[in-house]
Amino acid sequence: MFDLQSSTIYSAIKWQNYFKFLKILQVVFWLAGAVLLVLLIPGIDVLTGQQIFGWLILDLIFIFAVKIKYWFFKDYLLNPPLTANLSAVWQNAEINLADYLDFKSALVLKNALTKSKSQGDFDQALIFELLKQEKIIFALERTGLTVEDFAPLRDKILTEFATAAKIDVDAGSALENIMAKSAELAVSRQHSRIAITDLLASLSLESPLFKNVMFAKDLDDEDIVSVVLWVENMMAELDQKRSWWQQASQGLSGVGIGKGWTAGWTYHLDQFVTDITHMLSEGKRFPRLVSRQREVDLLEQSLSGARQNNVILVGEPGVGKKTLVYNFAWRSLIGQCLVAVANKRILELDVDALLSGVRGESEIRDRLSLILKEAAIAGDVVLFIDQIQRLLSVEGSGTVDVSAILIPYLQGTQMQLIGATDYAHYHKIIERRPDLQKVIEKVEVNPPAKLETILVLQDLAISLEARYGVAVTYQAIRAAVNLADRYIQTVPFPEKAIDVLEQALILAQKIGARILDVATVESAMSLKTEVPVGQATGEEQAKLVRLDQIIHQRVVNQAQAINQVVSALQRSRAGVAGAQRPMGTFLFLGPTGVGKTETAKAVAEAYFGSEKRMIRLDMSEYQDINDLEKFLGSADGTIPGQLTDKIREDPFGLVLLDEIEKAHPKILNLFLQVLDEGRLTDAQGRLVSFLSTIIIATSNAGSEFIRQNVVRSDLTQGARPDLTRQLLDHLQQQSIFNPEWLNRFDAVVVYEPLSPENLLAIARLMLVSLAKRVLAERDIEVSFSEDLIAKVAQLGYDPQFGARPMRRVIQDRIETKLAQRILSGQTKRGDKIHLTGQDI
Repeated sequence: MFDLQSSTIYSAIKWQNYFKFLKILQVVFWLAGAVLLVLLIPGIDVLTGQQIFGWLILDLIFIFAVKIKYWFFKDYLLNPPLTANLSAVWQNAEINLADYLDFKSALVLKNALTKSKSQGDFDQALIFELLKQEKIIFALERTGLTVEDFAPLRDKILTEFATAAKIDVDAGSALENIMAKSAELAVSRQHSRIAITDLLASLSLESPLFKNVMFAKDLDDEDIVSVVLWVENMMAELDQKRSWWQQASQGLSGVGIGKGWTAGWTYHLDQFVTDITHMLSEGKRFPRLVSRQREVDLLEQSLSGARQNNVILVGEPGVGKKTLVYNFAWRSLIGQCLVAVANKRILELDVDALLSGVRGESEIRDRLSLILKEAAIAGDVVLFIDQIQRLLSVEGSGTVDVSAILIPYLQGTQMQLIGATDYAHYHKIIERRPDLQKVIEKVEVNPPAKLETILVLQDLAISLEARYGVAVTYQAIRAAVNLADRYIQTVPFPEKAIDVLEQALILAQKIGARILDVATVESAMSLKTEVPVGQATGEEQAKLVRLDQIIHQRVVNQAQAINQVVSALQRSRAGVAGAQRPMGTFLFLGPTGVGKTETAKAVAEAYFGSEKRMIRLDMSEYQDINDLEKFLGSADGTIPGQLTDKIREDPFGLVLLDEIEKAHPKILNLFLQVLDEGRLTDAQGRLVSFLSTIIIATSNAGSEFIRQNVVRSDLTQGARPDLTRQLLDHLQQQSIFNPEWLNRFDAVVVYEPLSPENLLAIARLMLVSLAKRVLAERDIEVSFSEDLIAKVAQLGYDPQFGARPMRRVIQDRIETKLAQRILSGQTKRGDKIHLTGQDI
């Protein structure tokens, strides 16, 4: 139910102008009092002293009376008492939701209802009224929307809507839907009343008119909801900074100015640590904790234990371990934690400072012993050591093993430790040390999800904007997260998304942009990864359109294979391909030397920029199940995965699986998930994404079957699908490939044996390439006769190996001859050479 006129907040709307007058009157009385005080100055004889004091008393009475009335308006009418919590009654049809409006939202709704003539006009009028609110304009600007984006709608309202004398309290289904959704959103954000930001968020979910404006700015239904939450958090943080007393109300006042006197003196310790607690008490900003409640609770509980009260945080670099420690330090500082860890002094040990300037390991041990002794005597220290593996291992330069000194202190209760390391070092060092595991409890810190990472970036936006002088839009944050997720695998969230956002802000600053948009984020990602991101334009767009022609400059015939690959690349680059699969997956079947591998190389060079973007795996090296470790890497990280590690380092490229039929069946089955979902888990449990790769598997299986069919019947281009189907049936009957595996590919392409015409074309391509290379490197122009080309084609063909020997023929018979002529001085720079069949 919604009845604004009968609501408790409606009294504030009716009396608002009166109390605006009271506020003005209050200022007038204060000014009058100031004038009366001036009249007390000796020499000004306008009124007697007695008269002035009389007027002052009267003025103060008026000020007091006005103040009481204004307090009544502000504290009672503007915030009338609620009979029940909104969360308990918002779904009750008999409750008047208007009673739960705050003053601004009630006023906005009253004006919208006044302007609306019919049920269909209400959401338009509500948008119009919300656009008058500074907080709403600020929120919309975070999405790239401005008031001008709503100009057509605003003009329509001004020309068509007539102001009604009476409030139409029954605006129909539009009002009901918006109010119900606003109440639901207010409850989800733990609001006691429905705010104007709740109305804005509900419009994004319920109003078709608002959705049309959002669509033009690439915003979906939930984006405005996320932006509203972001803006509310920003406003709350700014309000907190402006109100110093609010920090005291949170518990800082209870810390006490003499807290440091209750602990021991730590002169030597202070030289090698950063005092996190002191920085936070001085007002240093730190990243807000997002969805880490479980980890921080585990950290508190472990540190509060009676015996094992030390913690090691285990997670990949950049996952947010230090942020977790900072948030724990803040909770300890203000006392919002378990009693056992309240008011602790959290210090971060500077390992570089500890290890610098020493002449040997014994001096490091002496220095650390003194530090730990002072920490234990102080009695309130929690020592944080990032990359603790540097102090627990003798493997590698710059590391020492001080566990013999550290463990006795960890066994006691005078001081506590928070260590941090990654999974590889935890498995390699700590997991193999029972003595360390007895005194340190493991807390895993996993990367946040994409939605949580967006919240982290929103929290950092204020400080980043101040640093770079560029405003950050929600779309820019979302793009940074999505692009980092797709193209960066060696760094976890949130660090990789933060890095992308900072790089984009630096680029925006360089080009003089005031607002960071999606296009700038995409440009920054392209510069960082050398990957084309965003909408294809200019040279790249032209290359995509004629990509098949570019590849045909290297590959003769095989039009079906090239068309399939080019189509996949074009779909992926245009953004119409499946989002959770590789860019394209193909199985090339055919005899040796017909161009399967050459096609893959040509695609890598033409689209990905270089053959170096191709990862080539000879699957004959993975015939045993024990070869799986080479493929995925070892669990302790000592053996890199020949596929997984390379994709993690450079996820944008082409994967060529040569002679796939020779791999062990269990290794083949690993690719079912890759071909289906574009991901694979390595031996260390890390998810490896193949979403930005093209996967091409080649096989010679069925080569004889293809050859016999080609000889038996003069197949035309149109009959090739029949050959493909027959070949696949043959391979399944021979149990070479199973249907489940074959069906995962986007296309299975059959390469026919090369015809004499194909061989001539291949020979010509190779010789033209040689001529270009000699001209570029030696300034010698080389040309070839037709009979030489025919002879190379003849000598370079082998029924078993196809055209593969052709490169060796050119190398032995032509390149060698050219080299001899150049070295002997017979041919010099600037010369022209024409070679014929007789020359080879």
